[in-house]
Amino acid sequence: MTLRVWQRVLSIVRLLVALSCAAAELLISGGSITGVSLVFAAYALFAAAALFWPLLRHDSWRLPGLAIDFLLLFLFISS
Repeated sequence: MTLRVWQRVLSIVRLLVALSCAAAELLISGGSITGVSLVFAAYALFAAAALFWPLLRHDSWRLPGLAIDFLLLFLFISS
């Protein structure tokens, strides 16, 4: 596979993880919107933007994107 195909696959996986975190947080909170669920909704929007906006796939956004993924994963684990 080429590098662009891997970047696209990882962006799709990021979007699926973001949507599943947002859905799980909504289910855990009983359907009510909390601050944490809003954070995961914003993360899902970021993941969708990273999938469809080529600027966010540029090399300069890889480390900040990884930091966002890391922080939100630990937020999900702790909630």
